[in-house]
Amino acid sequence: MSVPKTLPLIRVITVECEANGLRVDRYLRDKVQVAPSVLFKLLRKKTITQINTTQSKRLQGSDRVFAGMQIKLPNSLLSPSDNSRQQINDQKLPFLYESESMAVIQKPYGLACQGGTKVTSSVDTILPPEYRLVHRLDRHTTGALVVARTRLAASALAKAFHDRNVDKTYIALLKGIPKCTAGTINHALVNNGEMVGLAGSAEDGAKAAITRYKVLKTGVWNDQQLSLVELDILTGRKHQIRVHCAKALGCPVLGDSRYSATGEKTKGYMYLHLFRIKIPSVDEQGKVGAADASTVTVTAPFPLFWQQAFSSLGVKFSSK
Repeated sequence: MSVPKTLPLIRVITVECEANGLRVDRYLRDKVQVAPSVLFKLLRKKTITQINTTQSKRLQGSDRVFAGMQIKLPNSLLSPSDNSRQQINDQKLPFLYESESMAVIQKPYGLACQGGTKVTSSVDTILPPEYRLVHRLDRHTTGALVVARTRLAASALAKAFHDRNVDKTYIALLKGIPKCTAGTINHALVNNGEMVGLAGSAEDGAKAAITRYKVLKTGVWNDQQLSLVELDILTGRKHQIRVHCAKALGCPVLGDSRYSATGEKTKGYMYLHLFRIKIPSVDEQGKVGAADASTVTVTAPFPLFWQQAFSSLGVKFSSK
């Protein structure tokens, strides 16, 4: 009898007692160390099944596992990840901060946070599976991106974002000059799918959205009046800054072709950067630290494509 040269294409794993009650997607993510986008794709294709039943059951991510349950899955999911910190840096995701429970990385321009139908590369496919996204930035927004290194830390950090216990300060270049040099935009938003707009009074689906802004500098670049603006968001709605700037201030983010009235672009770049983030510090078990040392503040350097604009506005540029 010949010895097979390759491993079988499927494997069976048995759920441990301590995992009883976990969701299938969470259990498999912890067990086999796989990127969420890969796991979700396999679940959608119905290639993961429960076999210790009278009839094989195709599992969904929301199903619950139980002790002794046997799950059949492709062999590729049992291979240890060969990603490493060096490979992350090679993919231009440098670390700005790292502890045993969390990390903050520099998200580059044009890289999506999560995979999708038309996305070939994303943050969650580049990072080793033990790093978990706890919030997202738009594909064309750069700056500080927080990831957790354990499941419990991920839950604690995700709750901190949901409960608005994270301070996020963005820097943007706006086309035009706001009438007021500082203020608060308190205008609800409504998500219509691909586009987000200002909500009318009592409009169905409207969600509160609050943005504080301060104009730091104004000037001219490429024959355009521009404003360098600091923005703090008190809520975390989809495209919140972009819509508030374009529709409430009348000054769209430079390069934002979606919400600019003229559909303009500037060398393909959109100038919106998450410059500083202040987050609760948590340990591997998800426990928040003592009151006096419960936060971590990280600043993210600006991408090189900001340099010419900064120079024209007389602002010192640093990419470190």
